[in-house]
Formats: sequence, structure tokens, C-alpha cells
Amino acid sequence: MVGIKRIKRRAPGGGMKPRGPFKSNVAGIGIRIRQDVRDEMERLAEEHGDRSLSQEAQAAMAAWIARHRRPDIARLSDCVALIALQTEKKTGESIADNPHAAGVFTDAVRESFKRRIADPNMANVGTLGQLVAGIVDALVDGDTSYWLTPDFDLLNHKTTRRN
Repeated sequence: MVGIKRIKRRAPGGGMKPRGPFKSNVAGIGIRIRQDVRDEMERLAEEHGDRSLSQEAQAAMAAWIARHRRPDIARLSDCVALIALQTEKKTGESIADNPHAAGVFTDAVRESFKRRIADPNMANVGTLGQLVAGIVDALVDGDTSYWLTPDFDLLNHKTTRRN
């Protein structure tokens, strides 16, 4: 067996020791991701202090799994996030810094929950984004008198009542 080189292997327990909050990791997973996603994960790992890139990815996956265990709560949080984004887009102001934008956001959240648009059964009425946009647009434009009635169609911005 001349010419065959033996591959060096680490001794059991050798190599880098686990650190951070996930010291008992035993299973591996290999995935390919875009470079911008990796860069952002590395930035977050650094920002969170004692996490490696692998541990940051694990924390993100654990949060994603937990979120999907309660789709009703996930839809509610999506609804509030969409309202915040739509409010800032429509007003051009931050809901954290501008009282008018904060008021529109608060009213839109209240109206969204009154209309139960975060209810998964509302999916047949239209996308959550369309429903949120209808509410925020009406609030920012200041013309809310017509859509505060239960028969107002948020998607088409018209009353469904027939006389």
C-alpha cells in the first residue's frame, strides 16, 4: 500500500467546542442560501453577541417553527406588521416618531380587528395586504364615513348594500 495517504481525523471530542445558548446541538443540516441572507445572518449573530452563524440560523428556524404552531397568532402579527408598513408608506412618516402616523396606525389596528380581517376565514374575501391597504388608505385620505359600515367592501372601496 505504497502511495496511499492516510487522512487525519480529529480525536473524539476534538475541534471547536460549542458556545452560546445552543450547546447540545447534535444534528446537522446543510442548506444553500443567497450571499445577502448569509451576510445578514452573520450581522445578526454578531449583534446578538455570543452566537455563531449556525446558532443564529437555529434560533431563526426555531422562531419560525414556533410561529407556525399557532397560525392564528402568526396571522395577527402579520396583520399588525402590514398595517405598520402600509401606514408608513401611505403617510411617509414613522409610526414611532409621528403622532399623525401613530394615530392612523392605532385606528387601522382597531378597525382591522373590528372587521376580523386577521381571521383565517377572511382569506376568501381578499388578501390580508389588500384589506389592510383599504383601511389605511381610507384613514389617511380622511374619508372614513362611508366605509365604517359593515356592508362596505374593503377590496373594491364601495358599499355592497343594494337599495
